Amino acid sequence: MNWADRQRIWLYSACALLICTVAIYYLFGNIMERRSRMQRQLASKSQVLAEMHQLKAQYQAAMAAAASYRAQIATREQEFTLFSYLDRLAGKSGIKANISYMKPSTTNLEDSDLSIDSVEMKFQAVTLKQITRFLHLLETSPKGALVRRLSLSRVGKDKYYLDAILLVESLAGEKTSKAVQP
Repeated sequence: MNWADRQRIWLYSACALLICTVAIYYLFGNIMERRSRMQRQLASKSQVLAEMHQLKAQYQAAMAAAASYRAQIATREQEFTLFSYLDRLAGKSGIKANISYMKPSTTNLEDSDLSIDSVEMKFQAVTLKQITRFLHLLETSPKGALVRRLSLSRVGKDKYYLDAILLVESLAGEKTSKAVQP
């Protein structure tokens, strides 16, 4: 073999080696790029899955609370009204005579057979002990009523008496479902 043939073999070998090196570089580069892209997608999908699990847990908690409220509504007496119930509680706590007004209202919930009954009450010249007793009776009762808003203000310069305005709410079943059907 002469010198030119050897140079040609070395040149072809170097070119083949260069082509193989470039091919391997691009092949592994693409593989590594795909791998990192798949890892990013996996992290993104894992985050979405975790959010879905969290939303599922929130949904199940909301459904359990709704079932609990429905059961609580079902156990109430047939003629239960929040207005009369609050009137009775005010009598039990000894502040019925201090009621200035009671304003009932009802809000129907969209896509539901439930509604929210609310009563705004104003008590005049009550002591902190009296209003606390009323709130304790209300919050510990099994009727499912809750105080949405409470405003207390002192009466004049007397530090012992308060005026109180409460907004009390309770879930109620559909009124038409209680009607007698033929």
